[in-house]
Amino acid sequence: MLKVGQKVPAGSTGVLQDGSPVDLSAPGQPVILFFYPKAFTMICTKEACGFRDSHEALVGKGARVLGISRDDTETLQRFKSEYKLPYDLVSDKDGKLTAAFEVKQLGGLLSRPKRVTYLIDAGGVVRGVFHHELSAAKHVEDATAALAKL
Repeated sequence: MLKVGQKVPAGSTGVLQDGSPVDLSAPGQPVILFFYPKAFTMICTKEACGFRDSHEALVGKGARVLGISRDDTETLQRFKSEYKLPYDLVSDKDGKLTAAFEVKQLGGLLSRPKRVTYLIDAGGVVRGVFHHELSAAKHVEDATAALAKL
């Protein structure tokens, strides 16, 4: 995992669920970026809905929320629609962002990415790193608390 104080690697770009590009290395505003293993699974859905339920407060503090997984854009569109997620989802089908952010789980359950949330400031510097594999709600709590300190 990237560490607090590290700069997001240059060229950390991805594709949103609608096919448009996103550059995570120069966000221009605070970003809460949460990596989750797979859409439509129990804990991942709980985590995504937790960020949905806190979205208005997070945006009110100037942050952008982005969820990221190895799912394709079509799956992410369905996930966003079915659970009424008000934020964008990033498809990391090729695993480049998972590698750049150092969240790849070695071995284990299908070698899916770890469940990691980053708080990135407007300049692209990591200001918070939260890793709770089985506690989806803790990611939202930790990110909210860290955002309040920016």
